Amino acid sequence: MRLLFGTFLLLFGTSFSSWSHGYHVSITQIDYNEKTNAIEIAIKLITEDVEFVLEEQGAERLFLGEKNETGKADEYIQKYLEKHFSVVLNDEITTQLYLGKEVEEGETWCYIEIKDVADIQSLKVKSTVFINEYHGQTNRVNLTIKGVTNSFVLSRAKVDDKVVFN
Repeated sequence: MRLLFGTFLLLFGTSFSSWSHGYHVSITQIDYNEKTNAIEIAIKLITEDVEFVLEEQGAERLFLGEKNETGKADEYIQKYLEKHFSVVLNDEITTQLYLGKEVEEGETWCYIEIKDVADIQSLKVKSTVFINEYHGQTNRVNLTIKGVTNSFVLSRAKVDDKVVFN
């Protein structure tokens, strides 16, 4: 009986670990730096969610923020974000430069930059980060561009939103 119970915990315990917190949310901050003509993006993710999703998709064990963090952690995160996060600027797809990440107290901050941005007429953000893995996932986007501050929430029901600047 103990063996059966132990096997049950081993098989199903990791499946439920991602459900240990009751919310699944990311927060993205987008700012335009006029001095460098770059759009600076910071995405805050729950570290446990990052590890669970990437490992479920075949990444080796990540150990984010720990001494034994895998050397490929940034590569896995970059590839995931390239697939699940995009910015369309003035109706043109942008090239995003993944700068890296910081892990602190259960949160992983990912940094992206879009260079050589001279004019911003419109900005469309699409985020499907963790949408397929967590039914209640929400991705909040805050942006400050050309003196305009705006916020919106993306989810399974609406994965993108666009802001037009005058």
